Amino acid sequence: MEAIFPLTYLGPVSIFANLLQYDKVLIEKKEHFIKQSYRNRCEIVGASGKLSLSIPTFRKGRDKRIIDEVGICNDESWKTVHWRSICTAYRSSPYFEYYEADFEGLFLQESTNLFEFNLALFELILKKLKMEVQFSFTSEFILNYEIDDYRPFYARNSEEQLVFPRYIQVFEERVGFQPNLSVLDLLFNEGPASKDYLLKVLAQNGKLKDAN
Repeated sequence: MEAIFPLTYLGPVSIFANLLQYDKVLIEKKEHFIKQSYRNRCEIVGASGKLSLSIPTFRKGRDKRIIDEVGICNDESWKTVHWRSICTAYRSSPYFEYYEADFEGLFLQESTNLFEFNLALFELILKKLKMEVQFSFTSEFILNYEIDDYRPFYARNSEEQLVFPRYIQVFEERVGFQPNLSVLDLLFNEGPASKDYLLKVLAQNGKLKDAN
């Protein structure tokens, strides 16, 4: 089975659960950049509830930019802010210290291209989840595919409606369980059991029969 996915910034749990269903995956590289979407935004949870982290990008013309050409605006110290927020949210989680150095390394590196930065994070996350995903990239934009297309589910104000079983989160007693956050939330709280949780998501939503 094959599907097409967008490349996201520290994408939500659902996108990694869905990836498990497919033998081959196409990563969209030639779509127009969609502002205020998971392409440059992720959600974590802290003591006060959900926190949205957005990567600042350069504006150009009417904003019709191809995703693999989108530049990151480094005028502000956004990486410092994002990493500090992640540390504050997850420092006390059970597995943060096991993954901290690898993720911090990417946040310390200079990045000028959104797609390349997201790809580096994506590959690191797959490694930590122990997911073997065979993926390639599109060379042109095609609106309609004859394979499963997840691009619309991770655009602005559009998301696949799934049921997410509970797992223990750092601030759950204060803000309640927050489903489908950035996969970092799952990794830092569940560690090696994260992939099993993704399979559980598929099972509870009737998709496990297609999973590898």
